Amino acid sequence: MKSLFLQMVSLLILSFMTFQANAQKDMQSDYYNYEVTSIGVGQDGTKVLVVTVEAKKIEDGIELAKRDAIAACLFKGVEASGRAEKIPAIVPQGITNENQEFFDDFLKLKDKKSGGKYLRFVTRTGNQEAEKNNKNYRVSLEVQVSYNALRDYMISEGKAKNLNFLF
Repeated sequence: MKSLFLQMVSLLILSFMTFQANAQKDMQSDYYNYEVTSIGVGQDGTKVLVVTVEAKKIEDGIELAKRDAIAACLFKGVEASGRAEKIPAIVPQGITNENQEFFDDFLKLKDKKSGGKYLRFVTRTGNQEAEKNNKNYRVSLEVQVSYNALRDYMISEGKAKNLNFLF
């Protein structure tokens, strides 16, 4: 009887841990469905990225690419390429229960009435390409992100750590 009870408790704990991991993954899945490549560094603390997304309309893909460039800088960072150094993630812990509401609001896609707070850190776009894949378009867009300003904003909002104490 004691053994059966221990097995049930273990199964319950394992189920809870699996549910928590899936919930965390679902929270962030919207912000990880893209490809990003760093192609250089711009002026005044900016990073130039090429972001590739899939969308039903080209216009939607352009907005997604802008948002996802910001999400890449925030959560994933960008691997080094032949032309540019690695860009570290500003918020490497990603979206947590404590900061989910903030990031949902900050990364909300721009519509006619609201959203688009992330756009103040997109300084320029260019070199757009789109190709039709079945029902969707695969859109690639060059996006220049004000990386230093984005990092400073996240530090001021308490979502990222200031690393000045290391220097």
